[in-house]
Amino acid sequence: MVADYPSLNLGQAVMVYCYQLAGLIQQPARNIEMTDEHQLQALRERVLRLLATLNVSDDIKLTDWLQQRMGLLEQRDTAMLHRFLHDIEKNLTK
Repeated sequence: MVADYPSLNLGQAVMVYCYQLAGLIQQPARNIEMTDEHQLQALRERVLRLLATLNVSDDIKLTDWLQQRMGLLEQRDTAMLHRFLHDIEKNLTK
């Protein structure tokens, strides 16, 4: 019985996979605008205050995860998160 579709052996599959990945290497890296250190520090303080207000500041795993992830934010993300925290704080005081 003859197969309708030819199959790849493992070596051929690895070659196809590497060929596809090689295209990613050739793409130029994006120019990432890093966050200002003062703006990032202010964001960290606001998040810690919000966690305390919500009575979840004792959740070490959540706090550590947020602190780590904030270090990876770009300028645009930091500005958006400041705006989002402002809206949350404004609605909490109502």
